[in-house]
Amino acid sequence: VERDHLRAIDPDALAVVADAVSTAYQAVERAGLARGDVAFVIGAGGVGGFVSQIARARGARVVACDGGNAVVTEARELRPDVAVLDISMPDLNGLDLIALLKRVSPATLVVVLDGLRIGERVVTRGAFTLKSELAKASLSDDH
Repeated sequence: VERDHLRAIDPDALAVVADAVSTAYQAVERAGLARGDVAFVIGAGGVGGFVSQIARARGARVVACDGGNAVVTEARELRPDVAVLDISMPDLNGLDLIALLKRVSPATLVVVLDGLRIGERVVTRGAFTLKSELAKASLSDDH
């Protein structure tokens, strides 16, 4: 690669990509996805695309959903091993979705992607595993 080409690359743009890929990798690692597992990737935007690619590379069956009723219907049928979702989806309450998902598929491990918005830019902070005890305690009420 010629040096002139490297000068044209904005380091901030590369940082965003690196952050998205590392967050996706972190989500798949926390989920422990392996060959044959069923993984739902729900409303996670660009990071979700990377989660899907990494999960497929590990041999998981990936179902990408935007959220809502489609998730519940698919979860009833497929009983996913893991659901990776953006907790702060603009058109859907992530906590409500987790509660619905856990009602129809209690054994599903939920990995939550969390981000911090700075102006128009979302800076991803990480992926967190929602343990079933926490889900039961914090989602027992109908919000």
